[in-house]
Amino acid sequence: FSKDRFDPVKIVLRADYLGADGVEIEKDLIAQGIKVEMADKDTIVFLATLIDQKVDFDLLAEKLIPILKSKSLNFCSISFESDHIYLSRFNNSNFVMSIPRPK
Repeated sequence: FSKDRFDPVKIVLRADYLGADGVEIEKDLIAQGIKVEMADKDTIVFLATLIDQKVDFDLLAEKLIPILKSKSLNFCSISFESDHIYLSRFNNSNFVMSIPRPK
């Protein structure tokens, strides 16, 4: 997204970049107790709050990664950094989602 469209409390997953369906991923997340703010065929939006902690974002990643692996045609790379978890497309260094990991 362009810089002027950035909202620091929203975490956006571009499901279409992974060859997956955002609504199907949302259904699986809800079944695992993870709520999303919005989902459509191409996009899933998560809302971070001031009370969310590192453990909350790690739980999101723990639940989301297996779902993405099962639903995605292009999902490949996961990189755990001290401040973010990056999810990338197969054979592409551009990440499609960055999950913050507050200290």
